[in-house]
Order: sequence, then structure tokens, then C-alpha cells
Amino acid sequence: ISKWKTFSTKIRSTLLQSIKVKSFPNSKKTEIYNQFRKIPFKERHLPNNIFRLLSAWTLDFSDENFMKEIIRTLERSKNYESPLLISLYTYSRKKFGETFSTRDKFLRLKETSKQRVKRLKRLEDQSRHLHDKSFKADINIQSGEEIVNENIEGSKDEELINK
Repeated sequence: ISKWKTFSTKIRSTLLQSIKVKSFPNSKKTEIYNQFRKIPFKERHLPNNIFRLLSAWTLDFSDENFMKEIIRTLERSKNYESPLLISLYTYSRKKFGETFSTRDKFLRLKETSKQRVKRLKRLEDQSRHLHDKSFKADINIQSGEEIVNENIEGSKDEELINK
């Protein structure tokens, strides 16, 4: 047994010494992500495609958008008890402060009060933004000259003279 242990230790140290960290340009990350986006939507949750997305994410661990995409893609597979998905929830909660989950039930069980306030504020801002957009669309903004011209055209000449 000690002979095997010695041999395995040598192999391990050789492997660890030969590993080098390489930096890649952002274009490589974008290229891998674009390959993922070309995959039909129904097939994106398959393991080999998730692996592609994870590969792009490993080039920049601080990118929240990749984490959101990975979690939401895994949630679409409906395998909510997946060890990978649960690990990503935990990691993203620690790293980014939220789980990026679209499942309200999961969020309510696991989120802290600070995360809940942040989520509710985001929802309120979204609804306010939608309300503001629809309000602006309903208003017909006219210049002062347009209003005067409209009133003149709408009234009869006699009414303007007799007033």
C-alpha cells in the first residue's frame, strides 16, 4: 500500500506542477456564450449545453449575468432538486447576495430580510416604470401653438367676435 501511496503522490505533484492558469480575453467568453445562444431553446437545459455555459462563466466568476442565465436555464429543466442548482443557489447568495431564482416559493423560504426588501424594491421599481410608460403614452403632449390653433379651428368666427 505504501508503494501505491508514494506513486500516487508523485503523480499528483507532477499534475499540480504542470497546471498553469491562463487568462482569456472577453471575446472568448462572448464566443462561447454566443454558441450557447444558437442552441434551440428547448435543448439549452441539456447537460452538454449547461457545461458550455458553465465554461464561459469560469472565464469570469464575477459576472452576475452568467450566473442568472445558468440558474434560470437549469430551472427551466424542472429538476429543482439538482445538486448543481442547489449549489449555484448557495454560491450566488453568498457571492452576489441573491439566488437569481424565478421561483417565488424558493425565494420566500431561503431569502433574508435584506434580500426580500431588495427584491420587493426591484418589483416596485419595475411596476412604477411600466405605469410611467403607460401614463406617458396616454398623454397627448401639445405645444401652446397647437392648442391655440385647435381652439380657433373648433370655434366659429362669430363666437370669437362676440366674446
